[in-house]
Amino acid sequence: MHGVSASLHRPGQVRCTNRYTPTPEGDLAPRRPGAARNVLERWGMKRALLVAALLSVPFACSAPVVPAVQCEGACQCTDTTCTCASGGTCSLGAVSADGGVLDPDAGLPSHISFDCNKNNTCTVNCGTDCSSHCANSTTCTGTCGANCDSSCTAMSTCTQDLGVNSTGTCAGTSTCTLTAGADSGVTCEGGSTCTLTLAAGSTAKCLGTSTCLVDCPDGGCTLSCASGDAVCRCTGAGCNLECGAGTTARTCADGQRCLRAMAACP
Repeated sequence: MHGVSASLHRPGQVRCTNRYTPTPEGDLAPRRPGAARNVLERWGMKRALLVAALLSVPFACSAPVVPAVQCEGACQCTDTTCTCASGGTCSLGAVSADGGVLDPDAGLPSHISFDCNKNNTCTVNCGTDCSSHCANSTTCTGTCGANCDSSCTAMSTCTQDLGVNSTGTCAGTSTCTLTAGADSGVTCEGGSTCTLTLAAGSTAKCLGTSTCLVDCPDGGCTLSCASGDAVCRCTGAGCNLECGAGTTARTCADGQRCLRAMAACP
């Protein structure tokens, strides 16, 4: 392109000349009148095509599409936490993109914490990585796909399907009917009554004065009746019932009942 260059003519004096200076673009250097405009127009079109092509390619690091969270009833959701007001009835699920009532075809939300902490009736249906907290005479029902955590405490009643690789706690004289997928763990304590269905690779602990009735239909699960005066029963082919603690532990035969954890099998 044409440019102005400066050089020292003699001490204290600058001499300017208007001469051609090569540029890396080459094609942008005007060599005849009107050429610069044509070249710039061509480069403008190339840039526009390049931008359009980049915009048409999906970004690999874009966030996954998560269904909008809808909590119906006396509840509200903020970020990834939903709370049901004391004494209220609440249902957690997903809502279609245009809003409206709970839509089972819209997909279930994930990464949600649902709190039902006092005299609530809650239904929580979630995809993955969800947690539910049910306490103080609350009734909770629902399902979760995987990696979920259920807490049922203080005289609450919970009937839930926890999915695979999940955890559950039933405490404080609560009543829990839980189905846990493979590689899950459930703890029943504080005088609670637990009726559990465990998949292969899952475990349950029955502590204190709790009562645990476990079904292991596919085998490969373990019920540990390891402390206090817990009453345990485990049925199903290959169900491993540990009666006792430490060096006194022994495995009871399928279908047998372990009375008082520190004693032997009947």
